[in-house]
Amino acid sequence: MNVRPEVNIPLADALDQATPYWRKAKLLFDQFDFKQSEIFRLKAVRLVAKILNEIDGFDR
Repeated sequence: MNVRPEVNIPLADALDQATPYWRKAKLLFDQFDFKQSEIFRLKAVRLVAKILNEIDGFDR
């Protein structure tokens, strides 16, 4: 069994780290109508995954 060590970071720190990425995501969401395009929906999913990967200590 492969067990990853638990990493806990305070929520405020996680939000501080995520804020610039969230702003970028919000700009993209405002620019495109994701409901109308499968390609943009896939891009949105990839962007969210990238944002979560950028947050140090984020545990999926």
